Amino acid sequence: MAEDRVLIAEDDEGIQDLIASELADAGWKVSSARSGAEVLASIREEAPTLLLLDYGLPDMDAQELIEAIRGEGLTVPPFILSTGRGDEDLAVRMMKLGARDYVVKDTVFLRHLAGAAERVRGELRREAVLKETQRALGASEALLFGIFSQAPIAILVTDARGRATNANAAFELLWGVEGLGTSGTVNVLEDPSCRESGFSELIAPAYRGNVCREYGFSHGRPFGEPSENRIILNIIAFPIMEEGILQSVVILQEDVTARYLAEERAHRLSLFDPLTGLPNRKHVMDRIVERMNFLRRYGTPDALMLVNVDRFKIINEVRGNLAGDELISQVGARLRGALRDVDFLGRIAADEFAVILPTEGQNPDKNSLSVLSAAERLRQTLKEPLNVGSERHEVSVSVGITLFPESPSDSPSEAFRRADTALHRAKEGGGNQSAFFELGMGNSARERYRVERELSEAVSRGEFELYLQPQVLRSGKPVGAECLIRWRHPERGLLAPGAFIPIAEESDLIVRIGEWVLNEACALLAGPLRPRDDFRLSVNVSPRHFAKPDFVDWIVSLFDRFGVDPRRVVLEITEGLFLGNSSGVVERMGTLSQRGFEFSVDDFGTGYSSLAYLKRLPLSELKIDKAFVQDAGNDANDGALVESIVAVAQRLGLSLVAEGVETESQADFLAALAEMRYQGYLFARPAPAEEVIAALG
Repeated sequence: MAEDRVLIAEDDEGIQDLIASELADAGWKVSSARSGAEVLASIREEAPTLLLLDYGLPDMDAQELIEAIRGEGLTVPPFILSTGRGDEDLAVRMMKLGARDYVVKDTVFLRHLAGAAERVRGELRREAVLKETQRALGASEALLFGIFSQAPIAILVTDARGRATNANAAFELLWGVEGLGTSGTVNVLEDPSCRESGFSELIAPAYRGNVCREYGFSHGRPFGEPSENRIILNIIAFPIMEEGILQSVVILQEDVTARYLAEERAHRLSLFDPLTGLPNRKHVMDRIVERMNFLRRYGTPDALMLVNVDRFKIINEVRGNLAGDELISQVGARLRGALRDVDFLGRIAADEFAVILPTEGQNPDKNSLSVLSAAERLRQTLKEPLNVGSERHEVSVSVGITLFPESPSDSPSEAFRRADTALHRAKEGGGNQSAFFELGMGNSARERYRVERELSEAVSRGEFELYLQPQVLRSGKPVGAECLIRWRHPERGLLAPGAFIPIAEESDLIVRIGEWVLNEACALLAGPLRPRDDFRLSVNVSPRHFAKPDFVDWIVSLFDRFGVDPRRVVLEITEGLFLGNSSGVVERMGTLSQRGFEFSVDDFGTGYSSLAYLKRLPLSELKIDKAFVQDAGNDANDGALVESIVAVAQRLGLSLVAEGVETESQADFLAALAEMRYQGYLFARPAPAEEVIAALG
C-alpha cells in the first residue's frame, strides 16, 4: 500500500511543527505549506492523501482555496478543516463543501486533530477497497469472493424471502455473530430485533425490486445480543434479478458513527451556544420568524424578552473569562428552570439571553400580567447568589419586553429593536427591573402585578374584613346572610371585592382568600351565631378552590375542628365550575352532600345554563342574578327569564334566593311568583359581620 502523505496548510510555524510531529509519530509522511499558493503548487505536483487545512491562510481563506483548486481542474484532496473559536458556522459550510471533519483550536487541539486524521485515513482505505470491489465485480468468482470476504464494509446476502445466505467477516465483526451466512436461521424481514428497530421496514423495498439507501440509520439491537450502544449506519440494499425474478438481496452496511456525530456537532454548533447549550442568536431569530408566520394567521402575539446580566463586564474583567463563562452558564440554567416547557430560551450575546413567551387567550391585560409575572420570576430566580469557584456572586438582570408581531409587516429585527429599547429603559432606571416597550401596557400590567403582590401579604397581615349581607323573608325577617369580603388596604382604604377579586381569581390567591372566608364563617357559627341554629351563612367557593385535590378533605376537617354542623352553611358555586371535568365535580359534590353540605348555584342564568347538570347535581338552591331581578317588573324579557328560573327551581324542588332587590315593586313581582329569600339594598346593605350579628338581637 502506498505511503499515506499529509499536507499541512498552516501559516503559524509553531503550530505547523507541533502538528507535523504528532502525525509523523502516527506514520504519516508529512509535508507543509504556509499559503494557499503553496498548497496549489503542492497539489499540482502530487495530490496528498489528506490535507489539513487552516481556514484563514494569509492569501486566501479555505473556501477560496477549494474554489481555486477546482478552477484549475484539479481534484480536491480529502481535507480536515481547523478553525479558531467562533468559526463554527464556517465549519458547517466547509463540511458541505466536502470537509471530512473539523477541529477547533483549543487546549486539546492536537489530540482531536490526530484522532480525526486517523478516522479519515480509515475511511479512505475503506473507500479504496470499495472502489476496488466495484471495479472487480466483473472478474472471476474467486476474485469476487476474495473481495467479498476481505471488504471492510459489512455485507450480508439473503435469499428472496429474507433468509441470510452469506455474510462476510466485516459483517460478523460489526455485529459480533459467527456463522450467520451459513446457518440460514436469521430472516431479516421477520427477526424481532430487526423489526423492532425498523431495519426490516427500511430494506423491504429491495425485496420488491428497488434499491434502498439510508444514511444515518440508528441501530442498537441488530442480529446478535441486545445492546444499549447504538451505531449509525450507511445502508444500501439492492436486489439481484434474473429475467425479472428476484434471486437475492445484497445489503451493504458501513459504520459511519464518527462521521455522523461530527456532522451533528457541526449542525449543533450552528444552532446552539457551546457554553450554555441554549439556542444561539440565529436559532432564536429563526424561531421568531416561525412564530410570526404562525401568529399572523392564528392566536395572540407572543412576548419577546431580552434578559441582560447587570454589570457582567465588571465581573468578567475582575474575575477573568473562565469565571465569567461559569457564571453565564449558571445564569442560563437558572433562567431555564424558571420558565415553562413551551417557553423558548436562547443566549444571543455574551451577557444577554432572549425568551420567546407564548401568551394565552384574548385578554390583553391578563396577557400583560402573565408576561410581567414571568419576567419577575426570571429576576427572582437569581436572588440566591451563584457559586463560582470558591466565591459567591450576587447577580441581577434587567428585562426588556415587547410583543410580536406588532403588525402584518413586523419583522424579527424590529421586534429585537423594540425589546432592546425597553431593555435600555430598564438599565437606565438602575437595572434589576423589567420594562415594556409599550408604556401603557407596562403600566397596566405593573399595577395588576402590584395588587397581586400586596394581596399575597394581606392575609398574613390581617387586612381582610368579613362583611355580611342579610337574606330575609318578604316580611323582612332575617334568616341568613351571604359572607362577603372587604380589604382594608393600608394606603387605599377599604376596597370592595371588584378591586381585587378578579386579579386573585387568576392565581391561587383566590384559594387563600376562600380559605380565610370559610374560616371566618365557621368561627361565627361556632361563636356568636351558635344559638341561632335557624340562621345560615352562604359562602362563595371559587372553581379553582373547588378543583384542588384536597378540597373535600380540607373543608370536612375545617368544620370538624370548629364543631359546626355543615347544614348551617350553603356553598355557593358558579356555573363556570361545570366547564371541564364535570364528572369530577359531580363526584365531589356528592361526597360533600352526604356529609351534610348544601349547594347553591350563584348568578344562575348568566353563564353555562344547562338544565342537564341541574338534574345531576345535589343542589338545594338557585340564586337569581340581580341583572334579571332589577328589570323583571318592567322588561318583558327579563320577567320571562325570572319566571322560567322560578319554574325550573319549583320543578326540581330547589329553594330560591333573589339578589339585588332594591325596590318594593321588584319584591312584589318576585313574591307573586313563589316563596323565596331576598337579598338587596331594599332590606339591608352589606355591613361588618359584628354589626349584622348585633342587629339580630
